[in-house]
Amino acid sequence: MAELVNQTLCTWEDLERSEERLTQRIYGIEVKVGTVEKGLEVKIGAIEKNLEVKVESLRKDLVLHIIHAKHEMIKWLIGKSIAGLSFTFTMIRFLI
Repeated sequence: MAELVNQTLCTWEDLERSEERLTQRIYGIEVKVGTVEKGLEVKIGAIEKNLEVKVESLRKDLVLHIIHAKHEMIKWLIGKSIAGLSFTFTMIRFLI
């Protein structure tokens, strides 16, 4: 009976060793989590930089497209204005 009790029951020393092992495992996990967090922060920082570069590039492209559209619209308006003035002067000439 005593042998059976000794095999199934644990002592304070057993509990303390188990607690120490669990503490070491938890510390190891915390270290790994910290390493993963730092790695993710670096990756997120790189992604943010990449996105900033892409957004800036897109912004510059958009500004260029707007400038081009503005110039095309000015050319169109000048052409239509000249055509309108020519038509007006022609009509005035025929009427006078």
